[in-house]
Amino acid sequence: MHKSLELVFERLITINRVTKVVKGGRILSFTALVVVGDGCGSLGVGKGKSREASLAVQKAVNNAKRNIIKVSVLGNTITHKVVGKCGAAVVILVPSKKGRGVIASNHVRSVFSVVGINHVVAKCHGSNNPFNVIPAVLDGLMKLNNLNYIYRKRGVSPFKSQ
Repeated sequence: MHKSLELVFERLITINRVTKVVKGGRILSFTALVVVGDGCGSLGVGKGKSREASLAVQKAVNNAKRNIIKVSVLGNTITHKVVGKCGAAVVILVPSKKGRGVIASNHVRSVFSVVGINHVVAKCHGSNNPFNVIPAVLDGLMKLNNLNYIYRKRGVSPFKSQ
């Protein structure tokens, strides 16, 4: 886990109103999903639950700040194609050329904007529930390898000798 001091971006992905029916009536509560990041490769995802919406969001932000990971980024895109899974959601992340932009759903786009990835294509299969899709994107981003690791694994030099 990577702790970052300067988390600049906070994005509220979704907030759900949940009703529990009990003998005396209905109990209303809220669940919130939030992503935080610094725009340079750090990302945190958090969930919060409370009887008030603002408290749920605050709990989610605190949870996200506790769960920061570092993502392997190559310029403004990801290093290679990767597949992330969570529950019924499967997300395919593919790097794209400069100038293509982020081609993804609104929930996934906000995750990439927080991380600082500007050129990527993402396709969601299965579930489109943000509480499944965002952890699937997080799973895919955690599977990314940086170029130095790949060079060491293959036993080649990163610099071409001529």
